[in-house]
Amino acid sequence: MRKGILFLLAVLTVFWVKAQPQATEGSTDFQKTQQPAAIITLPYPDNIVEKAIDDYMAKKGIKGNDNKGYKIFRTYKLAATHDFNSDLYFKIERKSRTEKDLTMVYLVVGRNTEDIKTRKLNDSTGNRLDGAKELLNEMVPSIEAYNLEMQIKAQQDIAIKAQKKLDGLVDDQKSAEKKIRNLEDKLAQNKIDQYKQTDNIKDNIHNDEKAMAKAQKKLRNLVDDEADYQKSIRTNQDKIEQSKRNQTAQQEEISKQKGILETLTGKRKTS
Repeated sequence: MRKGILFLLAVLTVFWVKAQPQATEGSTDFQKTQQPAAIITLPYPDNIVEKAIDDYMAKKGIKGNDNKGYKIFRTYKLAATHDFNSDLYFKIERKSRTEKDLTMVYLVVGRNTEDIKTRKLNDSTGNRLDGAKELLNEMVPSIEAYNLEMQIKAQQDIAIKAQKKLDGLVDDQKSAEKKIRNLEDKLAQNKIDQYKQTDNIKDNIHNDEKAMAKAQKKLRNLVDDEADYQKSIRTNQDKIEQSKRNQTAQQEEISKQKGILETLTGKRKTS
């Protein structure tokens, strides 16, 4: 049983290694020359890869600078067997216009302060890539982890926005409910004023025609106001019902976004 488990783990380990992007040797253009390069294709956007490499090297205590399409990190010991330091030249570019999430990384290596474009490589000097492929392969888990952290951050922002939208809908409902209470108070007062105005009309029905006309006009205005209040109440009631429906949909959206976030953070724990 134990042997079977160990065999399975060995198979899974081999599969995992093979599934990871692997660096190869090739060449690339460098200041109008062709230079040997370690090359790897990564399934992440080029801006993420560039920042991930910056982050990886920063943790090694080395800050890069940009020069003619390359990100340069100087004085890096590329292999334990080296008795010298190297300058690393990374070219990071999208694989193609249509493949936005695939990035090509080219690593050109020179000895510290070496003028790469003027050097002459031969059998005795080698291609200066000793340790370059290994470095790119070593970077893959760090770049993957960096990409995951960026995904988590982006998803957190989405979840926060979704919650803010729900909070806004709740506030809209409360605002509509408050307006209805105010309108109902005005409607109640309007009823009282109509009764008073009706009594006023009765009192002046055979006396002052001018006062009668004024009272009738005021009553008509009160009746119009009553209709407006009732219409506003119905409008706000409709807003409340729509807000409730929107809140239900938004709560489902929040659950969905939180589920995605939990999946991503779960990958962080297991990666």
